[in-house]
Amino acid sequence: MPHLTMPHSADKSHALQVPSNLHPLNKSCLGPEIGRIAMPKSGPELGGLCEALGSVDLGASRSDIDVGAKYRILVTGRQRTGKSTVVRRICNLAPEVSECFRRSVSLSPLWATMNDVDREISHSSFIFHDSAGFEGLNGGQVNIVKQFIARREATSRISARLHAIWYFIRTDTNDYVSSGDRHFFSDNIANYVPVIVVFTVYNGLLTVAFGQLRKQLSIVESRIKKFEKAQELLESRFIEPLKAMRYPPAAFVRIDGDLLEETTSFDELIQTTLRALSGQALRPIVLSVRQTNFDACVTRILDEALEARDPSSLVSAILSGVPHVWLIHLDQEEIIETRSSTNDSEDYTLLGRNVDIATAALCKFLHTPTPWTNTKRADAAAAICICLEQTAIQASANGPNFPAAFSDAMKAYYASDAPLRVSVNKEISKFSPQDYREPTKRAAAKLAEVIKTHRLRFADD
Repeated sequence: MPHLTMPHSADKSHALQVPSNLHPLNKSCLGPEIGRIAMPKSGPELGGLCEALGSVDLGASRSDIDVGAKYRILVTGRQRTGKSTVVRRICNLAPEVSECFRRSVSLSPLWATMNDVDREISHSSFIFHDSAGFEGLNGGQVNIVKQFIARREATSRISARLHAIWYFIRTDTNDYVSSGDRHFFSDNIANYVPVIVVFTVYNGLLTVAFGQLRKQLSIVESRIKKFEKAQELLESRFIEPLKAMRYPPAAFVRIDGDLLEETTSFDELIQTTLRALSGQALRPIVLSVRQTNFDACVTRILDEALEARDPSSLVSAILSGVPHVWLIHLDQEEIIETRSSTNDSEDYTLLGRNVDIATAALCKFLHTPTPWTNTKRADAAAAICICLEQTAIQASANGPNFPAAFSDAMKAYYASDAPLRVSVNKEISKFSPQDYREPTKRAAAKLAEVIKTHRLRFADD
């Protein structure tokens, strides 16, 4: 049996009726890997469910993972580093707005509006969110950035998530690693989002390098060697200390030249960003979206589940509200055939079969005959939801692959030497009789929190 890890608490009958809250998925929502399915009318956003609970191949490249038409990038970092100038140059926006960085004039109300971090600035490949930046921990700007990242992390669609962060630092300074930098890269502010550090005002570091060389070399030699010396200073003063942080950047880019000059190129920054988001870089984002949507599903379905008359109806209530149980992956060629050849009744065949299998698996571990009490219902609902979460998030099992994965999860959860269920039951035992009754009826909300803080995980082989 697989080894289990448990985070500390912080963290049908054969005549299955089609649930009334289901309807066929609109074909326009079908992605390149999703077949004809049925989706809940209510709850988390429909597209987010598709993205998060089974329709994305976690081993795929970015071209196979639909993050929407564009990557979403937060532009932040230190103040007066040319962040907005770069964004506006890349997006071909009015240069007079960026000129305020050079003139150091007071920012107008118009500029304050344009610098709203929630405002989207579009490019052919990116959607930018431009923040005002911060130097240290004082003031509200660092909190604005943290709150924005948290809001994006809570969204239910991959396309609405942050995919990368550009963190700007100017190199003509003696403050090589600021207190704001330490906070950002030591406290995991970005979480799973790749951070690309962008160095600007590089001419200032070239001047410093030239000055150091002139102490020993001629003007001609110093001019020749200042580029190599400046790169050495960039490495020792900025890059190496940032690499030593607990949560270091994913990549570094140096922008040469004046940001306002037409000859200054941003190609390396764009290409580095695309490389940083290739391969498995999007996997944590996909998993996070799956987790957000799964937790939202659980919160929504527990009220009905805790009213179930028997184990069969409890399993049906829960599984019909968790899409990865009945999502079907299809090849592109199969989608055309499926769209034209299936009828609505066939959409529920897989759901009904998986409900039957899950009910049988649950009844194996329930002592029968037994009173179907509130505590017993909560115990069974927690077991199902915790095992469903493992199949969705860690096992990435959906549709036809669901039964085997769910069976493994149930065996592990009910194993005699597994502490997870003991901890869950201990928390459920704290519920009062009033928690299951009107007008308070807090059992569903409490049980959702218990489930979220008790994750079933198999140790990697």
